[in-house]
Amino acid sequence: MQSGNLLFAMDQPGTGWFARLRSPFIVAGWVIADPENPLKQIDVKVNGQTRAITTTGLRRQDVADAYPDREALWSGFVTEVFIDDLDNSKVDVEVNAVLEEGEVPVNRFHAKVKGLERLVPSRPKNWRYADILACPSCLESLDETALGFSCRGCKQETLKRRGTPIFTNGPGVISSQLLVTNPTNPNAPDHTRIIESHGLVLDLGAGNARESEHYPNVVFHEFVHYAHTDVVSICDRLPYREGVFDAVISKAAFEHMVRPWEMAAEVYRVLKPGGLVHVDTAFMQPVHGEPYHFFNMTLAGVREIFKHFNMIRCGVKPYQTPGYGLRMQIDVMLEHLKSEDWRQRFQELKDSLGYDFDNALDAKGRERLAAGVFFEGTKPGA
Repeated sequence: MQSGNLLFAMDQPGTGWFARLRSPFIVAGWVIADPENPLKQIDVKVNGQTRAITTTGLRRQDVADAYPDREALWSGFVTEVFIDDLDNSKVDVEVNAVLEEGEVPVNRFHAKVKGLERLVPSRPKNWRYADILACPSCLESLDETALGFSCRGCKQETLKRRGTPIFTNGPGVISSQLLVTNPTNPNAPDHTRIIESHGLVLDLGAGNARESEHYPNVVFHEFVHYAHTDVVSICDRLPYREGVFDAVISKAAFEHMVRPWEMAAEVYRVLKPGGLVHVDTAFMQPVHGEPYHFFNMTLAGVREIFKHFNMIRCGVKPYQTPGYGLRMQIDVMLEHLKSEDWRQRFQELKDSLGYDFDNALDAKGRERLAAGVFFEGTKPGA
């Protein structure tokens, strides 16, 4: 379809006179905008309320082949739309392309919501929300209600989605990832060691954890909503009481935080005196998780961010070496190179990189070119 110089099409959902949706449902397709009026975002409204903002910039070779005269390769978009609260009701759905100037409807349809997708059983936990949560606005205690939680101080209400508290900062839209089945970053030996040797552990940016990693003493904290996420928050402050956790771990999440130095201060606040923090984060890695990739860190940077902790160790792990980073960089280059000659050169370089590459670098080179870095330390005062 076309509107002015905007080209677009929907892949999902399939709609018709008797459209049926389950919650959450997928919205996917592609949009090619006019370079003089670029695309800002694509939002999905249900009954006039914004329910999702899509991930854009996805690779669509089929679209590029169909429109070779347009910048179409990265025109794809997709999102989940959570509407559990509208089950058994009729809805109006709008998918809109928000441009630098103006807004264009990509799809509009009526549907009946009938049923919920991917309901999963609750995992075992040895902690209670009532013992750990606090209002992220005023840090007062929360009372549990039928629909969620109510702050004793500022009276702010927090709703639950499928039993998970969802903390927002007003108009913020929470990304639903309930249909995702592939696990994300697994626990490394350091993470498992910490979990098994400490009491209550906060996994900050836990992702979609494997079932084998569903430890009962871990709180899965995320900024999007996976099926087994315990707490979702996009607020500046963590929604937990002061000094409640024995340890905090974070795996490849700090590069995705808007102000990581403020999050480090929040980790300090929610840890008990003597509590342990262990953070892995990106250094020489290409942009990923767009548009939520903000800061990569050097060793000096991660030490600065966590300077108020007593450092135990800081360095580069075996899965953070330059070889991993170089392969990631080449993979992204191969996605974007237009020249077949250059693509061939970089593919040959990648194929020639054995796992002895890192050993060919001296120690300083392995630090200066590392794919990632880590920091481990304790909160003073034990």
